[in-house]
Amino acid sequence: MKGAAQLHPAVNSADIFNNGYTGGTLASAHPEWGAGPYALTGFDANAGVVTFERNPNWWGDKGKLDKITYTVRADVQAQVNAYKNGEADTVETSTSELLTQVTSVADTDIRRGTRAANYLLTMNSKSELLSDTAVRKAIATGINRAQLQQVLFQGLDYSEAIGGSLTLYPFQKGYQDNLSKVVAKTDTAAATKALEEAGYAKGSDGTYAKDGKALSLRLPLFSSSTTSKAMYQAFQTQMKAVGIDVQIIQKSSKDFSTTVKNRDFDLLISGWASTDPNGVAFFCQKFCSDSTLNKSGTGTAELDNLIKGPGGLTSLQTAEDQESKANELEVQALGTFGILPIYNGPEIFAVKKGLANVGAGVYATTRAQIGDFPENIGWQKD
Repeated sequence: MKGAAQLHPAVNSADIFNNGYTGGTLASAHPEWGAGPYALTGFDANAGVVTFERNPNWWGDKGKLDKITYTVRADVQAQVNAYKNGEADTVETSTSELLTQVTSVADTDIRRGTRAANYLLTMNSKSELLSDTAVRKAIATGINRAQLQQVLFQGLDYSEAIGGSLTLYPFQKGYQDNLSKVVAKTDTAAATKALEEAGYAKGSDGTYAKDGKALSLRLPLFSSSTTSKAMYQAFQTQMKAVGIDVQIIQKSSKDFSTTVKNRDFDLLISGWASTDPNGVAFFCQKFCSDSTLNKSGTGTAELDNLIKGPGGLTSLQTAEDQESKANELEVQALGTFGILPIYNGPEIFAVKKGLANVGAGVYATTRAQIGDFPENIGWQKD
């Protein structure tokens, strides 16, 4: 196994792997267990600072930099502030408000590219109000993803096709808009009709209800970004037109993991990044019923078997066969209305001029962009 081959022999049990690096000090991080062009020389868990210096015992190519310091800033605004104050040499700026702040910083390059990521709406079918497929379908039919993208991308000089897959991206061979085969277009009238046909009645406040339970859904927001808030509010307005009340619950970014783990939400907007262009290889992670990544709870034993059972997707031998089968199964999976692609988005980095091999890279796998091998990151010579 590739991962196991890279471990120090001292990490010889599951307990050491899981707990052997904890403690918050340099000694507890065990720099002696590491190897590579840079050695761990500083670790402050409280301050969120990790320092690496060139490893004199490294037998490979020498790193370009003498020292690399990583600083943790959970909030995106804090990350941008660190860049503005000269505490960081690069920062990602994913919204127009953040981009505006860094463009005025002296000696800044703005580096752009396509983001290999999926941002999606998860509908928690374990929630009582969303256990009805008709409600989830109404949400999928009433959401206007083009409008949400307009809000998000305003001021970024960026646009993209409305994605219809969580497996492949529109720029990849084999991509198909599978969502359009499930929900052809945004249609508020069709969404409300679906609710009424399922026995829901609109109350005096404009919200549909059934058996005395109004469709009032919780949507946590983990960002302080005004752009993110505006996008959430646009979605809230779209759902109000359908007759569904969406309550935006402001939370700290620190609460994200706990909220997701405990399924403490009705609706969730989140995302994942791709580091491998073979999206079919991760199909089960997104759609299998036992996947820890799919928090919608909409997977089925039948679909699981079609994915990983005998003769299923993962047993097919060629990329072409896998892509064809994945597109077929994704239509079925999206038809459960558990997860819904919203956008992919751009990569936009502010980088200090002269810093090479840093910035938007999509699927590039140069040593400058793989975390274990940063030796090609460096400052250009005059």
